[in-house]
Amino acid sequence: MRLAIIALPEQWKLARRTFSEQRELVLLGQGLSSAPPLPDRLAEKTFEECFLPEGTRLPRSSAAFQALLDQHRGRFGEQLDRVRKHATEVLQIYRDIKQKVGALPAGGFTALKTDVEQQLSMLVPADFPRSVPSLLWAHLPRYLKTIARRIDKAPGNAKRDQELAARVFPSLRAFSQLHAGRDQTIPHPELDRLQWMIEELRVSLFAQDLKTAIPVSEKRVAEQVEKVQRERAA
Repeated sequence: MRLAIIALPEQWKLARRTFSEQRELVLLGQGLSSAPPLPDRLAEKTFEECFLPEGTRLPRSSAAFQALLDQHRGRFGEQLDRVRKHATEVLQIYRDIKQKVGALPAGGFTALKTDVEQQLSMLVPADFPRSVPSLLWAHLPRYLKTIARRIDKAPGNAKRDQELAARVFPSLRAFSQLHAGRDQTIPHPELDRLQWMIEELRVSLFAQDLKTAIPVSEKRVAEQVEKVQRERAA
């Protein structure tokens, strides 16, 4: 990605300028990390989405690298617009959730607030969108809408919310431990898949009408936990 940015300076300037001029987007990003600025991080995401989509084989020669740029540069404008719209939607829902959490009645919702804050920190981290796994990127609006639905239902159904959250907790605790102990210098596709499956499990429990992207169950998530643990021990 860095090489692509160096090779295509005009596209990089266009992306940075486009995001910097999006006043709503900049305002929505207040509270996130400012180093590097959000427009820069979104410009990086645009390069990633354009030139390194999921499943792309990395080039191993100058010719292959140039071929990769030539193959995808024609859709840079399209990807720039898609990232702009997607990031704006994500941050709008994120802001709304923060407001919903703040409006919850005092007392009785401590566990819910803690769970939601931890979930938000993984879906919209301070360096958003840098550390968001590619596997989750496209699904972020649906996951955030699931949180919003959960909060809306909780005041009249606190016990049920606690019961559903308890079904997610074992796999979530395992993921948190595995995520904390990961080597940050290398990719972890199976750990990313575990996070994806946990979010899909939450959709199936808290907002079934939003539908899951894959068949998911507590058993399947537990099996993925074991797979990641075996790989980590190998």
